[in-house]
Amino acid sequence: MAIVRQFGKPDLFITVTTYPKWPEIQNDLLPGQTASDRPDIVARVFNMKLKAILEDITTNRVFGDMQAYVYVIEFQKRGLPHAHVLVILKGESKPRTSADYDRFDCAEIPDREAYPELYETISTYMIHGPCGEGINTSCSGEDGKCSKRFPKAFVDETRVDGDGYPVYRCRGPGPIDPATPGGPQRPYSFRYVSKKIRNPRRNGPKSRREAVVVDNRWVVPHNPYLCQKCNCHINVEICSTVQSVKYLYKYVYKGQDRATVALQTRRTDGDASAADDTGTNNAG
Repeated sequence: MAIVRQFGKPDLFITVTTYPKWPEIQNDLLPGQTASDRPDIVARVFNMKLKAILEDITTNRVFGDMQAYVYVIEFQKRGLPHAHVLVILKGESKPRTSADYDRFDCAEIPDREAYPELYETISTYMIHGPCGEGINTSCSGEDGKCSKRFPKAFVDETRVDGDGYPVYRCRGPGPIDPATPGGPQRPYSFRYVSKKIRNPRRNGPKSRREAVVVDNRWVVPHNPYLCQKCNCHINVEICSTVQSVKYLYKYVYKGQDRATVALQTRRTDGDASAADDTGTNNAG
C-alpha cells in the first residue's frame, strides 16, 4: 500500500496474454514443434511485446501522462506467460467522464468494412466465450450463467453503475439517431464462431460443434490501438473507485498455486550433488 500512499489508486488494470501463433514464435520453431515445446522463444517474444506496450504507455503516452506503473508476469500451466499491469496516471490524464472512458476503452466489434484488420483482431482475440446454457465452458456455473456476467446488456452510452463499476458503451442494432427510428442505421458488426454445444439427446455424441453468433455483448473491454499493434488479447479495465485498490493489488501480487522443490546434499568440496528428492507443492 506504500505505492498507493505515494501515487494514489491505479487508474487502469491491463492484462496482456501471449498469442502462441505470433509469427515471431512460429518462424523459429522446428518442424513438429509447438509453442509449448519452446518456452525460451515464447518468453523472449512476450517480453519484447510487453516492453513495446510499456513504452507506448510511458513514453508515447497512449493514455496520457503517467506517473507510476506496476506489473507482474505469470506463467500458465502450459508455459505461456501473461502480464498484469497497473497504471497510475497524473491528475489531468485520469479518466473522469464517459468521454474519457470511451477514449481509453472499447467494448464493441469494429466495422468490418472500415477497419478490416482491427475487426479480425477483436473478433478473434477479444470475444468472451460465448458461454451459457448448453455450451461447455469453464466460466458457466451450475445455473448455466456466466461467472463473468456475459453477455452484457446493450448500452448506448458509457456510465458507472451503482456499485462503482464502469458499464462500457455496447450498442445494439438500431438507428444512428434514436429520435428517428426510420433513419440511417449504425454499422453493426457480428461474427460466427464455432463452439462445442452440449447434445441434449442421450444417444449419440455428448457434444457437437455449431456456429454461434456473437455481437457487442460478448466483447471484452480493450484498447483498439494496443490490440491491433500486438495482435493478441489485451484486456483494459478502468479502475473507477477506491474500493478496488486492495483487490487489485492482492490480485496482482497473489502467490503461485504450484511450486517445484528440489532437495540436494552438498559434498565437503562445496559442489552440490545430484538431487535427492524432487517434489511439487500445491498451495491452496
